[in-house]
Amino acid sequence: MKIYDDHFYCFSCQCGGDVISLTSQLFSLSPLEATKKLQADFGIADVQYDKEQYQKERNTRMNQLLKEKQFESWKHNTYLLLTDYCSLLREWKESYSPKDLEEPITEEYVEALQELEKMEYYCDLFLYGNRADLEDFKRHEERLVKRIEQCIREHKQQYMGSTTPVIGA
Repeated sequence: MKIYDDHFYCFSCQCGGDVISLTSQLFSLSPLEATKKLQADFGIADVQYDKEQYQKERNTRMNQLLKEKQFESWKHNTYLLLTDYCSLLREWKESYSPKDLEEPITEEYVEALQELEKMEYYCDLFLYGNRADLEDFKRHEERLVKRIEQCIREHKQQYMGSTTPVIGA
């Protein structure tokens, strides 16, 4: 066993932890009982904590976790939306093959030519970009995401008869 300044580790049973878990395991005590034993053995006074301060800190941590979860959910949903749109653009681009020069160019084909490269870049941004890049995207491209969501919804309604909501931001 090796005892470090802030923890221990037992090489035979591969267990480790702090002083409370060591005391708990040595004397077969619950963590609370181990803490009370250490207090008594070392003459440590009960530490009073400020419940209001604890609640403020807890609420702050919970708000941070909630914001992180919301951001991750937005990231996931927006990435799915972008990849769906890229698939649709590729489909439009590949579906247009005029037999002769008299066949009219479709709006979807033009949109695919204009948008596909940019959407692929955005997909790469979601895969490889850092958080600051994604927050910048979220701040500046909200209208684009809404437009893409509407485009996919209309496409599904027109060609698939589906009215199910589209995953998106």
